[in-house]
Amino acid sequence: MDEHDLIARYLAPLALDPGACGLKDDAATYTIAPGRSLVLTVDSLVEGVHFRSADPLDTVARKLMRVNVSDALAKGARPSACLLSINWPKLRPESDFAAFAFGLREELALWGVRLLGGDTTG
Repeated sequence: MDEHDLIARYLAPLALDPGACGLKDDAATYTIAPGRSLVLTVDSLVEGVHFRSADPLDTVARKLMRVNVSDALAKGARPSACLLSINWPKLRPESDFAAFAFGLREELALWGVRLLGGDTTG
């Protein structure tokens, strides 16, 4: 069973809010007040699937931001804030993390997005 079949069969029936769009989209709309909604999205990047281990990590951070920003833009939203979830391999040197953070900082500034928090494991 592929990803879309798994989502349709097991997860979409759990996503009852109309803003979830049946989980057929990478982004959802959450109404916070009449006439006011938030667009929420999450895309992850997996080493070996979405990028190569030898790719410059500043560009990986840029790609990570852009795949998520594009989902918000596709819904007609203006990106303003984000959470970061990252599983950082212990064997990668700190200089790699610094390069990733540099790219992330540049991309946050480019889009005017604030990093609010998230989860870091590794």
